[in-house]
Amino acid sequence: MLGGVGGVEALGSPLSRVFIKGVRIMSVQPEEPERSFSFMTKKHGATMKELRDEYEDTHAPMFVAEVQGIIRRYSRNYLVKVLGPDQPDFNSITEFAHIPGGAKIVTSSIKTDPVNFETIARIADWHFTQQLVAGSPLIYESGAVYKRAIFLRRATKASSPKIVTTELSGFVDGLAKQLHESVSRVMLYTGISPRCNYPTVYYPARTELDRYFDAIVMLWPTEGATLPESFMPPSDYRTLFVVDFETHDSEIDLHAKQGSWAYKGTRSCVHV
Repeated sequence: MLGGVGGVEALGSPLSRVFIKGVRIMSVQPEEPERSFSFMTKKHGATMKELRDEYEDTHAPMFVAEVQGIIRRYSRNYLVKVLGPDQPDFNSITEFAHIPGGAKIVTSSIKTDPVNFETIARIADWHFTQQLVAGSPLIYESGAVYKRAIFLRRATKASSPKIVTTELSGFVDGLAKQLHESVSRVMLYTGISPRCNYPTVYYPARTELDRYFDAIVMLWPTEGATLPESFMPPSDYRTLFVVDFETHDSEIDLHAKQGSWAYKGTRSCVHV
């Protein structure tokens, strides 16, 4: 519980006035987290099992322990099947949601530097927004969860931004209605901008960061459901690839206090 207005202001959360029978009450409006994807490419010779085992058994537990009070969602998506039309150049995607300003703290302060990975050759980060199109809100899912993802990119000579946005919304809404008996949730992720790369000996900075996506439609199939393997994209988009993921979430204590950051390492990122 927050101890009055002073406690609320200390969190930096916006305040709103609520009037109930003439009594003014100050309430907290939750701020939208900062969201980003880390696209990871495994080293040549490393297997997907080795990547997943290292991430889940070593890196993820250490990372969660260090980012209490800052992280709001931490989810690893491992590529298990590519349905086409193209082959992605990443093998896993990590999803982060931080408190506002938290991404900068994590990037500059954590001990679990990506250089510790024995199986990862390259990391690239992207900011994104997310929209729940159908199903229940996404909080935490235990165990391995399987999802199908449609990666879309805008055409070079796309229509006006308003038309493009309308087309994408219509496509996702139509997909949710078409598959309503086969999926439990539909999410739309829209890319905003690259966040950073990691220029180290092990992760050379990429001067030309590929645009991995403009939009990702993520589908959670119901048990026993068979989903289409190809999808007709909106007219101003093309399908980059359709893939299946095996996803592992970390359960986050949303009420934990932010830890103290004593680490003075050399981790850095190049903003592009």
